[in-house]
Amino acid sequence: MEVNMGIDIPTPALIGLQILLILVLGLMIRFGVNRSLRLFIKRVVALRTDGNGVEESPRRSLRADTLIQLAHSITSVVVLGIVLLLILDRLGINLAPLLAGAGVAGIAIGFGAQAFVKDLLVGISVLAEDQYGVGDVIDFGEGSGTVESMTLKSTRVRSLDGTLWHLPNGEIARVANKTQGWSRVILDIGVAYASEITFVQAKIQEVLDALAVTDGVGTKFLEAPEIWGIQDLGESSVVIRIAIKVLPGEHWQIARILRAAIKEKFDATNIEIPFPQVKIWQ
Repeated sequence: MEVNMGIDIPTPALIGLQILLILVLGLMIRFGVNRSLRLFIKRVVALRTDGNGVEESPRRSLRADTLIQLAHSITSVVVLGIVLLLILDRLGINLAPLLAGAGVAGIAIGFGAQAFVKDLLVGISVLAEDQYGVGDVIDFGEGSGTVESMTLKSTRVRSLDGTLWHLPNGEIARVANKTQGWSRVILDIGVAYASEITFVQAKIQEVLDALAVTDGVGTKFLEAPEIWGIQDLGESSVVIRIAIKVLPGEHWQIARILRAAIKEKFDATNIEIPFPQVKIWQ
């Protein structure tokens, strides 16, 4: 006598069909999640408005692409891992020993990869907070230079003398970004105590006004140049401070141009730039 317990035993063809369905559903879920994450990240990170519509910033686009790659990698690992477990289950393989072994291996790898994980987490934080990007000039304590490339694990910085620094993100304790958003020219000019300060400031203002309408210079000004006034009464000079808000990273070149223009103006108007002098009494 045959007893039917109501249990259907899967045939190999049915198992194959189920595995195929799991793979298709897994790929569809992965595609849908990745697409949603891509749209979300680009909307939050990569776009800016300039008043005439939406404009994509190359720097923010790079940051968004890196975060999208990270999100896609995490999604792929999670979804494909679940798909693999479901396939092994349909094949009748006992998953308990595999999961236990994977847990022990994960703990061992975690202890050995703490520095690597720290680098990744810090890299994600740097990108998400836009602390610095490719092309920025940064000071990281031990040195400074221009960021040439950055990944989630490390940052490469080229110093002024050509030295290329390879910095693990987890070891960067602090960063001063010298070119983010905007820069400012701060220039202190010393003149002799005998100089008429009002006259000197008027001549400096003439130089500033001329630079403001000079091609290749004035277009880099974000605000009108300012003479902040007397900054210091030194041993041999009265120091006048000038400030100009400019495009990021342009303050070094504009400061050089401004020094040369002020020197020419002072020479033409007989304004003395003092230098240390020693009197010897006999």
